[in-house]
Amino acid sequence: MFNRIICHSILLIILTVSLLSCSSISPLPDPPARLTAYNLPDLAGKEIKIALDNSFLPFNYIPLGSERPGGWDYEAWREICIRLNCTPVFEEITWGKTIEAVRRGQVDVATGGITISEERAKIVDFSDAYFNVQVRLLTHNYEDRFTNHKDFADNPDLLLGAQCATNNYSLAKELVKINRIIAKPNLNTLMQALINKEIDAILSSEIAGQRYTGQFSKKLKLVGPPFHTKQLGFAFPKGSSLLEPINLALDDMAQDGTLNKLSEKYFSPEFDLTYDDIGPGAYAASTAPLPDFKGRVIKIGIEENLAPFYYTDPQTNQTTGWDYQAWHNICERLNCTPKFVNVEWKGLFDAVAAGDYDVVAKGITITDERAKKVDFSDPYIELQQKLIVYFDEYRFNSVQDVIENRQFKIGAKEESSNYNTAVQLFGIERVNDYSSVRIAIKALINGKIDAVAVDELTVYSYIGPHMDEIKLLDGSLSNDQLGFIYPPGS
Repeated sequence: MFNRIICHSILLIILTVSLLSCSSISPLPDPPARLTAYNLPDLAGKEIKIALDNSFLPFNYIPLGSERPGGWDYEAWREICIRLNCTPVFEEITWGKTIEAVRRGQVDVATGGITISEERAKIVDFSDAYFNVQVRLLTHNYEDRFTNHKDFADNPDLLLGAQCATNNYSLAKELVKINRIIAKPNLNTLMQALINKEIDAILSSEIAGQRYTGQFSKKLKLVGPPFHTKQLGFAFPKGSSLLEPINLALDDMAQDGTLNKLSEKYFSPEFDLTYDDIGPGAYAASTAPLPDFKGRVIKIGIEENLAPFYYTDPQTNQTTGWDYQAWHNICERLNCTPKFVNVEWKGLFDAVAAGDYDVVAKGITITDERAKKVDFSDPYIELQQKLIVYFDEYRFNSVQDVIENRQFKIGAKEESSNYNTAVQLFGIERVNDYSSVRIAIKALINGKIDAVAVDELTVYSYIGPHMDEIKLLDGSLSNDQLGFIYPPGS
C-alpha cells in the first residue's frame, strides 16, 4: 500500500527504565462511534492491548495531580479504534521491556515513538511510518569545542550520553567508539548527567531539544545540523493480523488530515508541558525509596580477567571493571556488601538455579531458554554480536558472505549466547565450541577456523594483543540485551 503519511520531526530519545508493572490503564473516554464514515475493516469490537510507558512527552504521560493519561498515542489509538471498531486497552510497560513484550506476544502492539530499525524488524513487524525523526546534538550552553556532530566525533576527549537498550544507544555507536559512550538507564539520569557535566552531549530531536532548552534555557542548547533521520512506527508481533488494518487506518488518517491535526496539537510551541509537569509513570523505579539490606553480604559470581566487566588494571594492579564498579555502586545504595567469587561458565545456570550464588554478573545475554532456569534482572545494556576474522581476510567481506559459503568454520565459547547464535545462523556442523574465547582466537590465528563469534563489548580486549593478526568483520550477528541472573524467585 502506498504510504502517504505525512512525517514530522519528534523526540528520538527512547526511555529505558526498570519495569514496574503491566497494570491496565483506563483509556480516555471514546467519542461516539463514526464507523459508517470509513470504508475500513471492521474488527467487531476486538480489544487491542497496547504497550506504552506513560513517561514520554508528548506521546504518553500522566499530568501531575491527575490519574487521567494523555498524549499523542492515546488520541491516535482512540481514533484508530473508532475507524476499525476496536477497543484500546493500554498496558503500562517500561521502555526496556517493550520490544520483548511484543516479541513474546504479551501485547498486541507497542507505541511511544518507536524507531523503525533493521535489527528490531528481525523480531517484530512495524506499521507504516508515521513520523520522521531528525536528530541533533544537545549540549551545555557554554560549549564551544564543537559545532556539529563531525567536530564531536573527531575529538576523542568528548563523551556522548545514551540510554541503555535503545535505538539512541545504537545511533551513538555510529557516531563514536563505544569507549566514548556513557550509558544511562533512563531519561532522568541521562539529563542529570548532561547538566552535571559528566557527559558532553546527548542525541535529541529538533522538537525535543527545543523543549529541553526551554526548560533548561540557562544550561542547554542544540548545536549543528541534523545528524540523522529515522522513522517511527508501531511494533507488532511477527505475522500479526492487525498490521494491515492499522496501516489502512493510518493511511486514512493521513489522507483526511487527522495526523496533521494531532501533530499541530502535540508538536507545536503551544504544547508547553515539560517533564516537571507529569507524574512518574514508568519513572517511579528511579525515584522510589530503596530497600535497606542492613549490610547483607551478596555473593556475586564473576569471571576474572573478563574485560571490560571484571579485570585487574595492569597500570595500578587494582581490581576494576563494569561489574566490579556497578555492584559496589548498587551496594552503596542498598546497604549491602559485595563478595565477588570467580565462577566457571560451564554449568553456570544450573549452579545459579541451585542457589550457589546470589547473583552472577558477567555480561550474560537474556534469552527465553535461560529464563526457564534462572531469573533475569532488567536489561542494563544492549549490544551486538560480531565476528573476528583474519586481519588480511579477502575471501568474504560481510556476515552474509560467511552465511552463504558453507566451507567457512566459526568458533565460539561453549554454552554461550555467541555459540547459540552462531549455530542458528551457520548450522551446528559449521560451529566449533571452545572452553574460552581466547582459545577460539588461537584456533583462528592457527588457521583451524575462519571466524570467532564474540560480544562487541569484549571484542577489543581480544583484538588488542593481536592487532596485526585479527580484525572485526563489518556487520552483526544479532542485537542482544544483557542482565544479571538470580536463582528463581530471588
